[in-house]
Amino acid sequence: MQGLLGACLIMVLAWALGRFQAVNIKKISILLIMHLVLTWVFLKAPGLSPLLKRFGQGLEGLQESVRAGTSFVFGYIGGAPAPFVPLPGKGSPFILLFQALPTIVVMGSISMVLFHTGLLPRMVRSISKGITKTKLIGGGLATALAGKLFLGQSDTPLLVRPYLQHFSKNELFTLITAGMATSVSTIFVLYSQVLSGGGTNQDTLLIHLVASAVTNILASLMIAEYMMPAGEKLTNGECENPYVFQNIMQAITRGASDGWNIMMMIAATMLALVALVNMANQVLGSITQLLLNQTITIQSMLGYAFSPLSWCMGISWSDGLTVGSILGEKTLLNEWVAIANISQGIYGPLSPRTLTILLPSLCAFSNISSIGIQIACLGALAPSRTNEIVKMCSLALVASVLAGALSSAVVSIIME
Repeated sequence: MQGLLGACLIMVLAWALGRFQAVNIKKISILLIMHLVLTWVFLKAPGLSPLLKRFGQGLEGLQESVRAGTSFVFGYIGGAPAPFVPLPGKGSPFILLFQALPTIVVMGSISMVLFHTGLLPRMVRSISKGITKTKLIGGGLATALAGKLFLGQSDTPLLVRPYLQHFSKNELFTLITAGMATSVSTIFVLYSQVLSGGGTNQDTLLIHLVASAVTNILASLMIAEYMMPAGEKLTNGECENPYVFQNIMQAITRGASDGWNIMMMIAATMLALVALVNMANQVLGSITQLLLNQTITIQSMLGYAFSPLSWCMGISWSDGLTVGSILGEKTLLNEWVAIANISQGIYGPLSPRTLTILLPSLCAFSNISSIGIQIACLGALAPSRTNEIVKMCSLALVASVLAGALSSAVVSIIME
């Protein structure tokens, strides 16, 4: 009952933020039913067991291939046998930058090869046609949302560049919200690899991440309908191929280059943000210790702010502050800082149930830095709508957080 009540509260809050405008009840009802069914299929359907096993086998093969590359390039710090015996209790031989993050480089090359062969554009077109047949959204937005299953928030708008000028306010707002409320499939393996350090099965994590990629898009459509209702206008459109290569080696090189830039950006951002938060906590801790005789951190303050939302997601009150701290840190900084802290046990142990409920809200781009990314990207592609985009982005960040929370609440409903 907690998850059901929480889902209702989240939708009422979104409606209130939209100033209680008239919404398409039929559209929301259909999306909610689809959300519930797909979540049940991913979490409970018996037929997924063989698929789960195949995912695990493919995952092991991919990790082995990445390890072969990192071992060749980085030697023992990349996963090759060390020329010494590490002392027990003196640190972990696992190095995030050289052993985990290079997965992004490999997945970047794979995605560009899929573009070059035409397989990925055909998949996007097929999915978008299926979505369009529901008559809930137009072909332009359907194409963008289908592409969001495979691409990041800065790449997806390229698929519908010619149609952005014609998107309605609801379509543009939904595109921004979905971009923040989801992640990109090329780093799902990395998410699952890092989070599995806490003891949860990596294959299971990957299945849940794939489920979140789909259900968060449905949740984004619902939350956007509440906060900025759609009118009668639906923008038609088909997938544009933004990547054209002369041969497969050019595709591999471009993908590797893009992946490397993303990998180094993630590493640099994590380094800077962790250091800055630590500095801020030292200052805040000194002040609160002097005034209140207790040490208060940014994480603990965010924990209190986000704990009501964590309850709405179906998290018990005993874990509310912990999950609230994770959500707050993830929204203020980014998901990588939160994921790294979870894997290192900084928040303490999380039960498998809590982590499963948290995943849709955790593994997404709904953080403050995404506002700048969306403004820069969409503003460049649709310059005449820059002012609209700037006004929408802050509200879209709130919508994306609520969309992730709604997906988490649905997960808790199905688990109960």
